[in-house]
Amino acid sequence: MTYGCLVTNGKIFDTGECRCHGALDIALNSSGAMQITAGPSECVRQRILMWLATKKGERYDPRLGCCLHSYLHKPITKQAFVEIESAVREELKLLFPDVPSVGVKVWRVDRNTLGMRIDVNKESVTVSVDRTTLEVLSKMYENMRQALQFQTAGGSR
Repeated sequence: MTYGCLVTNGKIFDTGECRCHGALDIALNSSGAMQITAGPSECVRQRILMWLATKKGERYDPRLGCCLHSYLHKPITKQAFVEIESAVREELKLLFPDVPSVGVKVWRVDRNTLGMRIDVNKESVTVSVDRTTLEVLSKMYENMRQALQFQTAGGSR
C-alpha cells in the first residue's frame, strides 16, 4: 500500500474509534511543513477519516465520498444494512485501489448509530458513526479544504 496521505491533528482515531472529539486540521511538522503519514496504520486511518468526512459527489469524481451521508434521515432497516455494507465495500475499493481485498462489517450500535469494522490488509479500524459525527466531520473537512485553497492561492490571514 502506498503511504503519503496528509495527517490531520483531530485525534479522532486514537483508540481506533471515531467519536469526533477534536478539530480536523492539517498537522504540521517541526519545520512548519504539512505532515505526511508515516506507516500503514496511520495511512489507513487517515484515508478512512477523509472518506467519512466527504459527501458522495463532493469531489471531482462523483464516485468518491461516503454513502453514509445519504442515509442520515432514512430509517436503517435490514435492507438498508445490506445496501450500506455493499456500498461501503465498493467505495473502499476505490479508496484503496492498491489493496486486493477490503473487509467491511456494519452493525447497529443504538437507534442512531452504526458501527463499522473496516479491514485493510493487516490494519483494522472500528468506527462508530452517527448523524452528528458525519455532519461535524463534513463541516470540518469543508473548512480545511477552504483553508488549504486559501493558502495555496497565496493568501494570508
